[in-house]
Amino acid sequence: MDLPEREPNGLRVLDLCCCSGGASMGYWRAGYEVTGVDITPRPRYPFPFIQADAIEYVRAHGHEYDLLHASWPCQYGAAISKGTNAHLRDTYPDLLPPGREAMLTAGRPYVIENPEARKDVELCAAQFGLPMLRHRRFEVHGWTPMGLPHTPHRGYVRGWRHGVYRDGPYYAVYGKGGGKATIPEMQEALGITWTDVHEELTEAIPPVWPRSWMWRGGRCRSTRSPLRPSRPSPHPSQPGSWLRCRSCPGSSVSPSSPRCNTMTQRPPSSEAVALRLAATGLPAAVWAGARRLYRSALSLIEGQRAWRLERERIRNELLVVREANRIVAAYAARTTHTDPATE
Repeated sequence: MDLPEREPNGLRVLDLCCCSGGASMGYWRAGYEVTGVDITPRPRYPFPFIQADAIEYVRAHGHEYDLLHASWPCQYGAAISKGTNAHLRDTYPDLLPPGREAMLTAGRPYVIENPEARKDVELCAAQFGLPMLRHRRFEVHGWTPMGLPHTPHRGYVRGWRHGVYRDGPYYAVYGKGGGKATIPEMQEALGITWTDVHEELTEAIPPVWPRSWMWRGGRCRSTRSPLRPSRPSPHPSQPGSWLRCRSCPGSSVSPSSPRCNTMTQRPPSSEAVALRLAATGLPAAVWAGARRLYRSALSLIEGQRAWRLERERIRNELLVVREANRIVAAYAARTTHTDPATE
């Protein structure tokens, strides 16, 4: 297939459990070079593909990439497996804990999409004007994404539910029968045209998600230049997800050492947020409201940062006073002590 034009950024993404490549296409459009890994053959996957066990592959090669993405199988943690199909839950693999551990050992920033992942960001297809209701939660490590406010749903999902048929503006992009979306409708709702496999479409991530929410806001304290994930370390076992400034190739910061005096990760300005929201194609009223909410969040963040700095200053002053008291006490004890040999 002919890939869409984009502006490359020189960075590489490893998409684990890539399936049809919905997330991969989003990263590609955002400028990344993408490689997909899946244990099942995916002949329709539009990028370089490796058939392998995802956990074993990320342990061996994860450090070679700038960003890791994983959509670990969701059947174990899905709502239907905890309710209607609870008797089948133990038949599904729970790859989230070992998968997360393997991604952490790679020392790279990562994104995990899974119903039981930590909810750092939750996205809905309606936020991006897609004709379906699909909510997904994302866990991130080593970088800070921007979440969007949830858009109110405009009506029903078309189809049968509890014995009642309702018409509505949203497709049911899952299952079969009962008014569920057809293959062309699924392709339209997801923005995916390169596969017509039902199973791949029902599990796919809309490409607009990773394309629109990829971080752009981290900045170097000294140069104010954008941060980016660093190139792989020569020591794959080195912990931490490193960020570097484009103008400071010799400096780096790790979540394990957030007090580095050269680097800091700051949230994007409200103007940058407005430009990113406008680029998503959302109605003006939606992204204008999101910008107002973000301004309020920035004020809160700045207040918290000022409080932390003041707390650190007071703590340092107390340490100085405590050390001075210890020195004075030691000197007083030494001067008041009488040595019997000199009497």
